[in-house]
Amino acid sequence: MDAVLEKTQDLAEAIRSSDSFVKLKQCEQRMKNSTAAEKANAEYDSVFQQVRAVLHAGTAERSEAVRRLQKAREQRDACPEIADYLAASEQFRQMMDNVNQLLRLIVSDTLADDSGECSGNCSACSGCSR
Repeated sequence: MDAVLEKTQDLAEAIRSSDSFVKLKQCEQRMKNSTAAEKANAEYDSVFQQVRAVLHAGTAERSEAVRRLQKAREQRDACPEIADYLAASEQFRQMMDNVNQLLRLIVSDTLADDSGECSGNCSACSGCSR
């Protein structure tokens, strides 16, 4: 078990020093320091709360509320600092998905994803309908 924990620590350090993680943290810091991003997030949060109230009230304004929320999200995501952060976040997520998939392959000889679909490796399964 100690060897697994040690390798886990090594993997965590490698992830933290990866280009994807470093870029994500840099973009996150720029976004936090940006008054434009702060304003865009505040405006989105305001619209989100308004839409949430409309949806909970069950009024007929639901479709309009959803359109307002989509427009607010588009405006928020158009802020350069937020757009950069979202892109970096997606890149990091993809890297982590690849790492997890590779670990799953190495450990269980399968590339099964989390969709629940059959991987073809019955030893990694609790039963199927094939």
